[in-house]
Order: sequence, then C-alpha cells, then structure tokens
Amino acid sequence: MPDADAASLMADIEREVRERRRAGQIDDEYERELDRIFDAVAPPGAVGSGLGAALMRAERAAVIDPVGPVASRIPGVALLRRALRKLMAFYVEHVVRQVTAFGVMVVRAMRLLGERVDAVEARSPVTDPRLVNLALPVASDFDVAPWFDLVVKTLAPVSGRVLHAECGNGALLVALHDAGIDAYGIDPRPDAAAFADERRVEVRNAAVIDHLRAVPAGALGGMVVSGCAERLATGDIVELVDRAARVLAPGAPLVVLSRDPKGDLDPIAADLAPGRPLHPPTWAFLLARRGFELIETRTSDKRAPASYAVAGVRAGS
Repeated sequence: MPDADAASLMADIEREVRERRRAGQIDDEYERELDRIFDAVAPPGAVGSGLGAALMRAERAAVIDPVGPVASRIPGVALLRRALRKLMAFYVEHVVRQVTAFGVMVVRAMRLLGERVDAVEARSPVTDPRLVNLALPVASDFDVAPWFDLVVKTLAPVSGRVLHAECGNGALLVALHDAGIDAYGIDPRPDAAAFADERRVEVRNAAVIDHLRAVPAGALGGMVVSGCAERLATGDIVELVDRAARVLAPGAPLVVLSRDPKGDLDPIAADLAPGRPLHPPTWAFLLARRGFELIETRTSDKRAPASYAVAGVRAGS
C-alpha cells in the first residue's frame, strides 16, 4: 500500500474513533478492557507506561521456578530428565535462591529510586504530571491567518507531504489543501482534533516530538511549526529542530510562526506553558546550526499580537 494511502487510512480510523468516543459508543471501561486483553497476550516489556508498570513485570520475572519441565515425546527422554532433575535439584535450587534474592532487591532499589525521581519531576514545570496532562485550549493560539500567503508561497513548490505542528484549529491546513498542497497536522489537544473533524482535514492526536521520532528520515517535503514553538521548553525546541532536519528531505522548507516575545502574550499560555516564545534570531541560529539555508525572517508589529515568521530550507540536493 502506498504511504499516502496508508496515512489516509490511519487518519480515517483515528477520526472514526474520535467520533465514536464523542457519541458515547466507546466508553472508558471498554478501552481499559481492550488494554487488559492486549496486556495478557503481549510479550514482556511490550506494554505498560511508566516505571511502575515495568517494575511490576520485572518483579514477576525475578521469581525463578527451579523445577523445569520433563515431558518429551521421545521414548526414555522424560525418564532421563526426571533423573537429572533429582540429581541437580540441590545445586539448581541454591543458585535460584541467590538469583531470585538479587532480582527482588534490584527491583526494590529501583522502586525507591523511582519514588525519588517522581518527587523531583513533580516539582519541574516540564515533567510535573499535573501540568503535562493539562492541554492548553486551542483558543490560546495566536491567529496565523495573516501568514497564510507566506506559508502557501513557501510550500507551493514541494512535492512531498507537509506537516503542520501544532495545527490548532486546522485553518492553515485548509488553506494548504485549497492550494493543492498535501498537508496533515499534529496536535495533542483533543479540541484540535474536534476542529479538524469539522473541517475534514487530517489531524493526529500526538505530541510533536513523539511523532517526529517515528517519521522516517527524509519523508517530509515541508513543515510548519506554530503553537508548540511558543510552549515547548528550550531543550524540546532544540530537539524539534534536530528532528525536523532529519525528517525533511533535502531542499524541503521549514517555516516557524510565533508570537514575538516582546509583544503581548496569551495569559493562559504565558502562565501555564513550560516554555516561552523565542526571539527570531534564536530560531535563525537553531536552524542554521542544523544546516538550513536561505533563512528569511519577517516580523510585523502591526498584527495583533505581534508575530514573526522564520523560514529556512533544508540543505542538500
């Protein structure tokens, strides 16, 4: 199946799931039951989120059964295995007791360390679960409509798929589709997906960096960054640029749209976001550092709020 068809199919599946959730056809208990069924048949380490789930599996795996199977279809082998098990029982049980004790103590030590790490993360605005799970409303995004012409003009020559991260209400995606550009969006907020479903554009509910980690190298023909450009912590922005340089094809453009940090910021985003908008020269520096060429910066204080655009082209031919 071509990549575009597969992506379209996944988008249709995600959209239908969201519609069924909103209609009440898929409740939380049903999804938890599906998770339990998958957990029962999945290999160790394949499921479960967080350190707690991993430690539970490690704790179960730490207890070793010293009594091995003896059954066999070959005549006489089962009898031989039973004899060997009796002869080696003392030695095997001695080793198993030591290995099991070691495994249990390692898991306990990891639990203590995990509790200390949780305490540290709970005091960081980047990792505090009380803030990580707080999705800022799409209404807090600044209006990127004044930059539509610049974005469409920059992306018009591309031939591959274009990613808009984070896409907010999907208005820019609609403008790109109207211009004949194959574009899709990424946004972790549920209200962004609701807007996208209304506008019939493809939006995936995922964190931007998590999505970029899964995109093959050179798979995208262009990329637009907004929304997350103002909210991500500084280290995450550096990683975003690094991963954008990997997933963009040579010659692919990258456009960053953001509020000017010297202008008026949305109070919700300014108070609750782990990061703040960068100045245009900082974005230009980060892009140049990762090999983007033909960097252009446009700033307009006439728009409300004051905003800017930084455009670069992935180096290579």
